[in-house]
Amino acid sequence: MIETIILSVTTFVGLLFAGIGWFIKHNFDNIETKLDKIDTRTSDIDRRVASIEGRFGVAYTASASPVKLTEKGEELLKKSGAKVILDKEENKKTIISKIKAEPKPTNAYDVQEKTRKVIEEMANTPMFLPLKDYAFNEGMELEVILNVVSIYFRDCALSELGFKVEDLD
Repeated sequence: MIETIILSVTTFVGLLFAGIGWFIKHNFDNIETKLDKIDTRTSDIDRRVASIEGRFGVAYTASASPVKLTEKGEELLKKSGAKVILDKEENKKTIISKIKAEPKPTNAYDVQEKTRKVIEEMANTPMFLPLKDYAFNEGMELEVILNVVSIYFRDCALSELGFKVEDLD
């Protein structure tokens, strides 16, 4: 009798663990891919909201073509210390070299997108630590500052690579 109970409990526990394992695998398989998709969608939503805010004049960027900084964006660029960081010749050379790296941008739009990507990738470098501190102290998202930074630096990169802002129209 006791052997039957032990066998039943053991079988139940085994099936329970098998079920839990199946549930985990089934529901969490490819979680990184799913998180990447969520991150991409969130970024798209952020850009759309920024565009809407720009149309109402309450944003850091204006949604005109090409996207440009508003007075509020210029103010953030200065208050956060980003302008000083980006205008340092050594920092400018570092960022430009990353933008010029393969795959090289072939038009103004590529320069804009690659600048945004490079700035996002560099957000965790010591160069951008003051911006992270500023964002924390002001209670704002770092992404807001990085968006302003990438638009400001896009214009520097366009000039450096022989394009004009007007080429983005």
